[in-house]
Amino acid sequence: MLLGIPLILGTALAQTQPSSKTDSRISDESSEHIYSPKEGVKPPKVREWHDPEYPKGRRNSDTNGDVVLSVVVGKTGVPRDVTVVRSLRPDLDEIAVDAVKKWKFVPATKGEKPVACRILLEIPFRFN
Repeated sequence: MLLGIPLILGTALAQTQPSSKTDSRISDESSEHIYSPKEGVKPPKVREWHDPEYPKGRRNSDTNGDVVLSVVVGKTGVPRDVTVVRSLRPDLDEIAVDAVKKWKFVPATKGEKPVACRILLEIPFRFN
């Protein structure tokens, strides 16, 4: 399987990563204003990625394509709320989601301040 660094396809509004410290903290973060690049925000960049781990013996050599995921990148660069926007196959969708949850990002910024945003990622699956 050949995989490349995903393409950031776009951005939209999102919520920041909630803290597990206190309920009031979670409430504060959920009401935080979320920016998009259209509002003068520099989008997040992948800093560390992990290729999807495909189970041996379950590979279907005639399935090639891309899974498109919607991902919230928090202001700390941690991904969350990973959902499938365009499916390739249920097992490949799950593998793509699991991989992206392990990634680290340089967070989006407005000026010099880190902010959270939602991005779309294209995860390619190519089998030879």
